[in-house]
Amino acid sequence: MPMKDPDDQFEEYLRAFQPVRPRGLPPHRPLPGWSAALALMAACLLVGVLLLWQFREQPPFRRTPAPKVGSYSTLGRLSAAYQQGEKPFQRVLEQANQQLLPGQKQGGLLSHLGKE
Repeated sequence: MPMKDPDDQFEEYLRAFQPVRPRGLPPHRPLPGWSAALALMAACLLVGVLLLWQFREQPPFRRTPAPKVGSYSTLGRLSAAYQQGEKPFQRVLEQANQQLLPGQKQGGLLSHLGKE
């Protein structure tokens, strides 16, 4: 039995093909003009309200300069003041306290921590 040419086999397959009509699309029911516009406006309003609410929760951004800690409270300076005695050590802590925490009164946080 002689073999058929692959092209002939393919053509026979295509001749046997029977097209079938697809079923139709469901009927299109357009939205009334005002409904679509109203839905779009409601979505925009909701997004706007959510954005405003999100930014309301955050504190306002303020740029304050960072203190230069290394210039007045190095470990060497604190060690030297500590070796000189309690009064020079307290003086260095008071200076650092005034520069790190402006508006604090004498005997502030760093002095309190230095006594411990």
